[in-house]
Amino acid sequence: MAAPRTGLLPAALWLAAAGCASGRGAPPCVTGSCGAGSACVAGRCRAEGTLPASIDAARVVLLPKAIAVVSARGGGGGDALPEVVTIGRAADGRVVVLLQFDARFRDGAVVESAFLLIDPVDGAPPAGSAASIDVSRVLDPWDPATVSWGRQPRLAVAEIAGVSAAKPAPPRRLGPAATVGQPAGGAAAASLAAARAPLRVDVTELVRALPRGRGDHGFALTATGDDAFGTTLTTGLGRGRPPRLEVFLK
Repeated sequence: MAAPRTGLLPAALWLAAAGCASGRGAPPCVTGSCGAGSACVAGRCRAEGTLPASIDAARVVLLPKAIAVVSARGGGGGDALPEVVTIGRAADGRVVVLLQFDARFRDGAVVESAFLLIDPVDGAPPAGSAASIDVSRVLDPWDPATVSWGRQPRLAVAEIAGVSAAKPAPPRRLGPAATVGQPAGGAAAASLAAARAPLRVDVTELVRALPRGRGDHGFALTATGDDAFGTTLTTGLGRGRPPRLEVFLK
């Protein structure tokens, strides 16, 4: 795994001039899944016109210094790290992705928001149904070279922090000129774009609560689903980019 890399950019490159709202308590989402008066912004349903960070926040992007993927079917880290990980697939059961970042920031910095980004694998079959993504703090030290399903660290209580995208429902024909079940026009395009976009998991509260120094053992992403295909993501080994931790600081 490559050494951690930090990018410090003005958030204005990503954010437009709009209000800022915390995602705490807001349900995780994918494009088109929020109700009236709200929109899916950075993985959470938020009131229209709000954004997850202020316009003058600084954006920091970190690469993992340690990563492992374990399930009852095998996996691990180091030489056992798979090139891809599939979440939400019935045949795999529960999958745990362990991640550790060098999340040290300047003194006095305030974490406005933080997100875990993992890219989908190009060409992988899309999931037929969405899967809930849980995140939790890792409580014990772990070594990518030796971690396994039977030797994984303890995890804190998990919280639902994200949702994997699913392919749009196929249309059902009602007659010569009518179909239902398929988003029309721009909505269909947005649904397809969401399935191809990086999985974005809101880890703001978890990053704010991470202990400093030796007490920081990273966090875990877990998912269980009943889809035939699930969502296939890249670990950054051999193809695609590795997972990233995107943090907005004041």
